[in-house]
Amino acid sequence: VGKYILDFYFFFEKFAVEIDEEVNDTLESKIHDSDRDVFLKSIGIRTFRIRSEEIEINIDVVAEMILKKIYDCNQPPAHS
Repeated sequence: VGKYILDFYFFFEKFAVEIDEEVNDTLESKIHDSDRDVFLKSIGIRTFRIRSEEIEINIDVVAEMILKKIYDCNQPPAHS
């Protein structure tokens, strides 16, 4: 999307999943990730970040988390 490569992108939901690893812990990577997140948000794409370790530990829980995030973001706002 734009000049960025996303790990996973759900086109119709405008939702990106980014898998972070140790390499993402450097200052340079954090700045790059922040710039990417700001750009994606500016074009209406929500980003969900998850550590690779969490995926390795329990991929089923991670899949449920992703589905819940997509579902929650697509619900109309509650009226007061």
